[in-house]
Amino acid sequence: MAQQKPVICQHCREKFVRVEGNFEKTSKGFYHIDCYKQIQKNKDDTEVLFDFLREVWGDNFINYPLIRKQIKDLTTRNNMTVQGITGTLVYLTNVKKMRLIPKMGIAIVPYHYVNARNYFEEKERLKSTIIPDIVSKTVEVEIKPQQTNKMKNLIDLDSLLEE
Repeated sequence: MAQQKPVICQHCREKFVRVEGNFEKTSKGFYHIDCYKQIQKNKDDTEVLFDFLREVWGDNFINYPLIRKQIKDLTTRNNMTVQGITGTLVYLTNVKKMRLIPKMGIAIVPYHYVNARNYFEEKERLKSTIIPDIVSKTVEVEIKPQQTNKMKNLIDLDSLLEE
């Protein structure tokens, strides 16, 4: 049986031999399984980012080419993740209550990325240190009616009335 010709992964550009189960084929070519999963995760994260921006700005104000370019620059040059960029935008709008300007895109992200990451890490740390809910037990307590020391008739009213 002849060995198959090596192919090039379209993501990492490595040559590999196709063996059943170690590659993914698309219309653009062949991918390692891990590379393909990473591409799909990036697509999903980018879609979540655009959904958030649509929620904040509305669909008419999003400059898709600008934001895609900014995402590419931030992920390649600054070693940021798309998920981290989304988290930073959530931090800016929900925690810091900042208004994002649509014509600027997401250019503010590099200035607040570390602060947002620290905020979410601290939030996770606090969440993990909180004591889990204590299992509550229902205990029935029988309450006896309260006995009061009523003043006994110190004065006999009947005798006073008879006189």
